[in-house]
Amino acid sequence: MEQIYLALFCLAHDKYLVEKTTNPEKAFQRHVDGVGGTYTQVHTPYCIMDKTPINTQEDIDKIIDMYKKFYGENNICFYI
Repeated sequence: MEQIYLALFCLAHDKYLVEKTTNPEKAFQRHVDGVGGTYTQVHTPYCIMDKTPINTQEDIDKIIDMYKKFYGENNICFYI
């Protein structure tokens, strides 16, 4: 089974995107190419800031809570 990650992408306008993926680099490139989703069509993706291996829903919940507190709930979008 492939490793699953939560990837954190830095976007324009001080926004962030968290996406659950098996390939963070490929997911990021989709957003750069304009086929990743509406949020990254409005807020241009700049870089991959973090990619955290996840194994359980508890891992996901802990990371999401941490990102919300650090970046602010209004500045982050989740593709989970």
